Amino acid sequence: MLTTESRSRRWAESSAFASAMRNHPTGSELQFSACRALAKLSRHADNLVKIDAAGGIECIATSMRSHPTDGKLRLSAYLALVKLAFHADNWVKIEAAGGVECIATAMRSHPTDGRLQYRARGALGNLALHADNRVKIEAAGGIECIATPVRSRPTNSKLRLSACLAVAKLAFMLTTGSRSRQQEESSTLPLPCAAILPTASYNSVHVGL
Repeated sequence: MLTTESRSRRWAESSAFASAMRNHPTGSELQFSACRALAKLSRHADNLVKIDAAGGIECIATSMRSHPTDGKLRLSAYLALVKLAFHADNWVKIEAAGGVECIATAMRSHPTDGRLQYRARGALGNLALHADNRVKIEAAGGIECIATPVRSRPTNSKLRLSACLAVAKLAFMLTTGSRSRQQEESSTLPLPCAAILPTASYNSVHVGL
């Protein structure tokens, strides 16, 4: 159990990293180091909300937008977002900071980076646990981003499993009123999802979760 002193120290660390990111937005090495440090801090559940309160989520999303071709920085930012997305209070805030679009854009920009793609699918899957985010993920092209690597490497079981988990969470969109009449009647997955779960129906995905 964390002591009051430990909590205060980690709060101070979160604030310091976020402040450094705001003060030095063009320093890619500093941004990378700060994202990595925030990812390490987010290993502790007690820090997940504190990092957001210090402005960490907005700093991470801004860093991703400002350094679109830096795969190393983006990977550390993904890792931080994945962990921060484990706390329900952060789901909407990550989307509001533009996190969904940042993740989808980076997935398209780095299609052959397996580790980056894996982390990104994890982030989208966690964010999809909030109903409003599922629609945003679809609008940002997230479903296609998840499906594309599976089509290019259909025998990669680890990739396929992580993609299936993300798509299964996204399939809950149909229970939030976003399903069209045609989808209601056919109860089949959209084409990108079908590339991953070709025989699954929305109902079977729902039950499978």
